[in-house]
Amino acid sequence: MSDGVHLKDIGKDYDAVTAVDKVALDLPKGTLLTLLGPSGCGKTTVLRMIAGFVDPSRGEILLDGVDVTRVPPEKRGTAMVFQNYALFPHMTVFDNVAFGLRLRREKRAALTRKVNEALDLVRLGDFARRYPGELSGGQQQRAALARCLVIEPKVLLLDEPFGALDRHLREGMQTELRKLQQQLGITTVLVTHDQQEALALSDYIAVMNHGRVEQFGAPREVYDRPRSRFVADFMGVSNMIPGRVRASGGGRVFEAERYGTFALPATGGEANGDALLALRPDALRLDPAGLPGEVSFATLTGSHYVCEVRLDAGGELTVNLPRTDPRAAAGTRISVSADPAETVILPA
Repeated sequence: MSDGVHLKDIGKDYDAVTAVDKVALDLPKGTLLTLLGPSGCGKTTVLRMIAGFVDPSRGEILLDGVDVTRVPPEKRGTAMVFQNYALFPHMTVFDNVAFGLRLRREKRAALTRKVNEALDLVRLGDFARRYPGELSGGQQQRAALARCLVIEPKVLLLDEPFGALDRHLREGMQTELRKLQQQLGITTVLVTHDQQEALALSDYIAVMNHGRVEQFGAPREVYDRPRSRFVADFMGVSNMIPGRVRASGGGRVFEAERYGTFALPATGGEANGDALLALRPDALRLDPAGLPGEVSFATLTGSHYVCEVRLDAGGELTVNLPRTDPRAAAGTRISVSADPAETVILPA
């Protein structure tokens, strides 16, 4: 595989501090990768190294099979939407979008055609003569996106582009971006700390921690099968239960004090012994034969209730219940169990 983005063990040191270390990723052409992680994990540094704004201390960066590690930003064929959009306030939307083409000395007729096409693509055709200060936050973002798309980059780079938008507008812009990215088939790398955003937009997710990639894979894989406690916790697994894996009746079970016994898939590769059971709140189900307990707290998120359940054995679990379920109320007695296929065993 040559087309796309290929990072070969890139790293970045600032004096004695290693900000990024041994990041190796292969992103096929036309797909969208999200670099996901908490503040300070190195995700933005990786993005800026791809753009050419930061020189890697080691490793190689290949774009469509070409080594661009020491190539200046303007010659890489990349374009970036910055977190603050970086629109020129004294220029109209048309002139902002045309800026890159003018630097390339594009002929006037071709420039006008390309800018108008880009503005129509992001539904800003009627706003060409307005100034950035006359646009809403979502419109400013679309203008910044059009400015990138008009130069037809090999790779589109997005640095937390939805951070300044309210939730409703953010979700709408996420959908628009994903549709555009798929329509144009443009290779895209996005940085965010928002797990739901990463799951909604991505073909691939790279979860970063302390300058390294902890896990790389498709969104469903990263969500369903986290490979470390950090990834599980960051992806929203709030139930982390210490205990032991042991054989039982031709199968395997997980036993935990103050919880009880959980059935595990018979084909799992984990060795018997101390381990950590990771259970997402949506992996637990109501089951009369399950672990008994009482709802101690319930909060409505909109689509469902998040309930804290205090088990009779002494442990506590977080469980999601439908918003129409009358049992999602403090003081209600319920019993819960987990489908063995939904269980994840991690090192203790």
